Amino acid sequence: MSRRVAFFDVDGTLIRKRTMFDFQEYYLRSTLSEPEASREIGRFRELFAVYALQLPREQVNRNYYSTYRGRSETRVRSCVESWYAALLADLGSWRIERTWQALSAHRKAGHVVALLSGSFVEILAPLARQLEVDAVLATQLTAIEGVYTGEIAGETMIGDGKLRRLHQFLEQEQIDAQDCFAYGDHPSDLPMLNAVGNPIVVGRDLELDAYARSEGWQRIDA
Repeated sequence: MSRRVAFFDVDGTLIRKRTMFDFQEYYLRSTLSEPEASREIGRFRELFAVYALQLPREQVNRNYYSTYRGRSETRVRSCVESWYAALLADLGSWRIERTWQALSAHRKAGHVVALLSGSFVEILAPLARQLEVDAVLATQLTAIEGVYTGEIAGETMIGDGKLRRLHQFLEQEQIDAQDCFAYGDHPSDLPMLNAVGNPIVVGRDLELDAYARSEGWQRIDA
């Protein structure tokens, strides 16, 4: 039997959290005193609400990661672990049960399981451990002497960037895309979904749902 990979987007596909933004607020509250933390969170929300309306998602991501400039890798990783530990106290409210079950089924079937996300590798690390995935294909940041520069190493894992990373991974593993699965929840996931033989749409995005229906793709409510 040929090897197979199941690629999973994360935000909106496996979990109901926006990992990048949820962690950002946790980090600010963990590293700043009040009321400075609340002011910074307010500024961040207002700025990125504008970005979301005016800029492509790839640029929004780059702008987000620019906020990491000057942050210590060690401190960010420590905050990620405490952030995720706090989330686990309310796991049932943000886990999308049907896709977690699907991921578990792929593992049991012996498939390679990979997270393919625009989120940050370090932010996804504790989730990846819990889910026992084989690979995390996500955004990587440049750091110099343990301090983030605010620059992305390579490209953002959104849209065509996600597609190129998928093909790169399959080429490395010598696996046929037509034997693989992909799970996504947003129209920006279409390049990834169209690349595999078994695309699965998660959630109720109107544009993506209409496309899935026209193509006869499997759909999962979230």
